[in-house]
Amino acid sequence: MYTTDIKLDAQGRSTLRTFFLEPNISYQVKKLRPLVIVCPGGGYVLHATKEQEPVAMRFAGAGYHTAVLRYPVLFRSRPKKPGEELVIDRTATFPAPLIALMQAMAWVRAHAQEYAIDASRIYVVGFSAGAHLAACLAEHWDDPDLLSQVPGVDPRDCAPTGVVLGYPLVNPLDMATRAVDSCPKEMRWQIPYIQRALFGRNDGAAECDERFDLISGVRPDMPRVFMWQTAEDQVVNPARACQFAAALIDAGVPCEFHLFPTGPHGMALCEPTSAAKAEDEDAYAAAWVPLALAWLRRDEPHRDQASL
Repeated sequence: MYTTDIKLDAQGRSTLRTFFLEPNISYQVKKLRPLVIVCPGGGYVLHATKEQEPVAMRFAGAGYHTAVLRYPVLFRSRPKKPGEELVIDRTATFPAPLIALMQAMAWVRAHAQEYAIDASRIYVVGFSAGAHLAACLAEHWDDPDLLSQVPGVDPRDCAPTGVVLGYPLVNPLDMATRAVDSCPKEMRWQIPYIQRALFGRNDGAAECDERFDLISGVRPDMPRVFMWQTAEDQVVNPARACQFAAALIDAGVPCEFHLFPTGPHGMALCEPTSAAKAEDEDAYAAAWVPLALAWLRRDEPHRDQASL
């Protein structure tokens, strides 16, 4: 496995940690593999640890090159205790994370031959805010305003083959109008910062570019979508995922959607590998992983075409 941190911008605010599998699978046989870019959640203020390496390793174990994107977030360093003074990155507000994901896609496609990556099978797996980010890429990979901030890149290099979305933030404005006391107690202090990361302000006058409301951004030619959510989610509204799935179906976008009955927000793999607490384990919801892998395999080429 080849592991390194790739700087995606001059400032080093965005990095791509690679977990590339050895291409020499046998004597004089190199295996061309698909790649999964993992986008952790964290409300665009931090990166959720349990949605990074545990997820990357699970997909690597299934034969995928993987890479974890650490896109710009509002907190320059993760708070270690409540009340700690925070250092804010004012340049990290949305769509800065989307620019970073476009840079990551372009880098991967530019280095596909070097690392035996199947450039026709590059996927993004995201959770919560990271799922919003992945879906925004699926909807806006060819947006001229965004591409102007990634100069010299062919728009097609930014387009994912498909996206896997776990408990996505579907409409950012939900976070602007959300009553703080309706969120789980441990994350209530983050809400004003999440609003700032999304809208640049948290004074109750937030405005969101409607392009980044996932339902408004649905287009018939966007990549296919796999999505899962739990009905007990207290952070993002599960009904929004249902509405998003309906919009995808109405537009003719290939979509697979699973709504599991139990489980809180932020379950990641839904089993001990990534569980922060007992509630993060749910054998039923954990089925999303094999379901997603089966969904990904629908793009597999003939076996004879999978070797170099």
